[in-house]
Amino acid sequence: MKKGKVLVVEDEEYNALSLTAMLRKLGYSVDRAGDGVSGLDQLRRNRYDVAFIDCGCVGCVNVMAWLAFAIVQVPVVAAVANVTVPKVPPAYVA
Repeated sequence: MKKGKVLVVEDEEYNALSLTAMLRKLGYSVDRAGDGVSGLDQLRRNRYDVAFIDCGCVGCVNVMAWLAFAIVQVPVVAAVANVTVPKVPPAYVA
């Protein structure tokens, strides 16, 4: 049984896949958008119980979180994540 419908707005593929997989494993139905414009479009066309929005996503300025709440009354979880592995300069590699 699905627990609710969630929108994930994230431009980094790995982050989007990770969050989507975790939410689905917990029983949620998940839609994804890769940028702020697509996210707002999804929010306007569909009903969601919550939206996870990457604050650093292309087009996901602070206004997007406000718009999502003000226009369609969806709780917003604003997130910032960086899961890339930094490259170590050769001088520091033993």
